[in-house]
Amino acid sequence: MQFALVDGERSRPKKGLRGNCQYCDGEMVAKCGRYIIWHWAHMPGTNCDPWWGPESEWHRGWKNLFPEDWQEIVHFDDRTGEKHIADVKTPHGLVIEFQNSPMSFEELASRESFYKEMIWIVNGDRGSVNPNYFNLGLMWQGEILLRPLVRYVKWMSRSRLLHKWSAATNPVYIDFGFMGLWRFFDFRFEDDVGAFSPLEQDWLVEACLLGESIPIAYVPEENEDEYNSRLRLTDYDEGEDTSC
Repeated sequence: MQFALVDGERSRPKKGLRGNCQYCDGEMVAKCGRYIIWHWAHMPGTNCDPWWGPESEWHRGWKNLFPEDWQEIVHFDDRTGEKHIADVKTPHGLVIEFQNSPMSFEELASRESFYKEMIWIVNGDRGSVNPNYFNLGLMWQGEILLRPLVRYVKWMSRSRLLHKWSAATNPVYIDFGFMGLWRFFDFRFEDDVGAFSPLEQDWLVEACLLGESIPIAYVPEENEDEYNSRLRLTDYDEGEDTSC
C-alpha cells in the first residue's frame, strides 16, 4: 500500500516508520529498500482486504496521476457493511480500479457489483506480447466506424485478455503501452475480433478530475475521406462518451 495511518494521519512510507492499515487497523511497517517500490506492508499473519495485492510500477504510476486524497479510499456499503479499498475514488463518486494481475471472473463480477459506478484500467503491456498482437490485429482489414472512431482488431494471440474483459459490465480501458490507451467495447468469440476506440490518457484523467463524461475519439466529417485513404489513428478529434 502507498498509505498508512501514522498518528491518525495518512502517510507515505518513510524509512523507520510504523503505522496502521486504514482498512483493518493492523500494524504496518514501511518498506523502503533500494530496489523496490517504497510501500507499506502488513506484519506477517495479518488478514486484510482480499481484493488488494502487491502494486507494480505501472499500477503506482497510474494512481499518482490523481490527487493523493483520492487514492486508496476505503469504500463502504452502508446496507451490508462490506468494505474494500478502492485504488482511486473521486469526490464525484467514480471508482477507478487499475488491474495488473490476473483476476477470476467471479472477482470481476463481485467488484463491479460492490462499486457499481466504476471504470477499469487494465495493463495490456505485460511482457510486450499483447501490444505486439494488438498492433498486428489493427492491420487486419475490418470495418471502421468513424463517429465514434472504432477499430476492429483481429486477436491472434493465445492470451485470454479479451476473453476475460469482455465479461465486464463497466467501461474497460486497456493500456497497451507503446500502442496507447484504448476503450474496449466488445469481443466476438466466434472469430476473435475485438472492437476498440483510441483514447488519449490525458483525456481520461482530465475528465475524471472534473467529474465529466470520459471523451472518445471521432473523425470529423470533413476529414473522413482523408482518414479512409490513409487509415491512420492520428486524424481524430475529441468527442464525448455519454455512456460513461
